[in-house]
Amino acid sequence: MHNANVKSWSELEGETRLIIGAFESGMDAAVNLVEAGKRVTIFSAAPKLATLSQDPSRSLSPYTKERMRQAILADGMDVETNAKVVGVARHKEGFMVELESGDSWITDQPPILATGFVSSLTLIRPHFEWRDEDYCLLSENDESTKTPGLFLVGPQVRHSTPSCTKPKHLHDVALGNILLNQGIPVDQPILQRHTTQILS
Repeated sequence: MHNANVKSWSELEGETRLIIGAFESGMDAAVNLVEAGKRVTIFSAAPKLATLSQDPSRSLSPYTKERMRQAILADGMDVETNAKVVGVARHKEGFMVELESGDSWITDQPPILATGFVSSLTLIRPHFEWRDEDYCLLSENDESTKTPGLFLVGPQVRHSTPSCTKPKHLHDVALGNILLNQGIPVDQPILQRHTTQILS
């Protein structure tokens, strides 16, 4: 069961629930379930929670951290770190969650998947070089270093240089450079102003 498909946390059956994923989506689900009187175990593949990241989907906000703390203090939530889930299977008692460590958990209710969605970049992954599993290499103009003329916009834009550490969301930069590549005049001061705002 994906957390996005849950219409009401309070109406979910069962006294205990397992949640796969411990960033914003997972913690929000866990806190809501604890508030609904459920006992929750949440699985995190990371060695610790609240990892610092520029990607909000991979870190916890101060608000969520406080809600999580309150849920743990209320003795309604357990957090299993270094617990990478590698499989979920039907079991005679309900469902079995299998961890990379070889451990397994049995639950009578469907585990809740709260790991987010696969990036649409996977559809064009071969057209980029990759810095790591999540972020591709881009020129200073947000252009693919592998496929000329292919630009990236949105929250997955990251630059590794110290002056380019913030996500760049404005489409104007990519659009401006596409127009320039096509020989179409662009208002350079406007383009430069957007670039300066993004990098500052």
